[in-house]
Amino acid sequence: MKRRLNIINSNRRARFVASCIALFCLAHPALPEEFDASSATLEELVLHAQRYGSTPAKKETRKKASRELYERGAESLRYLMDNIHIKNSALFMFAHKLVRDHLSDQDAAMVLLDYLDATKELTRKRAAYLLGFCETPEHAHRIMPLLDDEEAAGAAVRTLGKWRVNAAAARIGGFLHHDKEGRRVLASNALRDIGDDRHAPDLIAALNDPAFTVRKVSARALTEIGGETEDALLDELPESRGLAQREIIRILGRLKSKRAVRPLRAMLKEPGLHQDAADALVQINPARADKWLRDAEPTGLAR
Repeated sequence: MKRRLNIINSNRRARFVASCIALFCLAHPALPEEFDASSATLEELVLHAQRYGSTPAKKETRKKASRELYERGAESLRYLMDNIHIKNSALFMFAHKLVRDHLSDQDAAMVLLDYLDATKELTRKRAAYLLGFCETPEHAHRIMPLLDDEEAAGAAVRTLGKWRVNAAAARIGGFLHHDKEGRRVLASNALRDIGDDRHAPDLIAALNDPAFTVRKVSARALTEIGGETEDALLDELPESRGLAQREIIRILGRLKSKRAVRPLRAMLKEPGLHQDAADALVQINPARADKWLRDAEPTGLAR
């Protein structure tokens, strides 16, 4: 009896699989040998451009569809943005490539700006992000309101940074205290891109961030901004402790800060800071660093 039931179940499964294959073939007929991409709709182009090419004919069809999709330029980008909220990574990939490689900054921006007010959150986020690849800072006033948009704020921070919008720096600095690590990283990178040294104190405070990534991108920003950043770091050095102090020492070394030599030489005698101070002094003045290191003997306990 048990064997008979197994046979019956096996037959049922076979019939079910066969019916599924038949339905799939009806819904997805075989591709024609010659695909006419020029007469295809945008929907058809997107469909074929993302299909897996398991045969030479299918691979060629995919190439033709991709080429035609990119050649239609702004028309294709608008179609993709109309559908970019769909959970299909290929749509975003096509839009990204169009913006970066196939459209002028102005042509891409003219399409993307229309989607900053879209009702779907993901569409607003994608539009703000892609605008960061267009050198069109004259449209910054269109991005600024998205700093209050929980879904799109991160993309807005990134794009305003890429556009070096100084007027947005104060608002962006506020994101250094955001509860999401990713937003804090984006804020540090954006302030680095903007390059306004007035926000060095905010970045120095971020050197105490619990997240390693935030500390490192903030240190990189402080290294690259220049201007009055060195003064702010030297002022903070005596008051800082722990990880933040070590980061400040490293940054001063990378900046080759001659004014940091005296406090760094004093730190050579502290076991917890000796190696970082020594490395920084070598960067600042390699010729004299050996003598400074010989003269210093670490004593006491690490902080």
